[in-house]
Amino acid sequence: MKNNKLKIALLVIFIIFLFTLDWAALPNISKGEPDPHLEYGIIVFILIVFGVMVSRKIFSH
Repeated sequence: MKNNKLKIALLVIFIIFLFTLDWAALPNISKGEPDPHLEYGIIVFILIVFGVMVSRKIFSH
């Protein structure tokens, strides 16, 4: 029981961290940053991580 609460807490912290990265990257893209490659890389990384998380949840059964 305690182990599940720890996993959930770590997952929530990780998701908040990803949303924080996303929140930091999106304004630079929308303002027309001259070199937005890092920001786009962050967005792609976040999408890959969320895709892996969702696919693991869907295909774990």
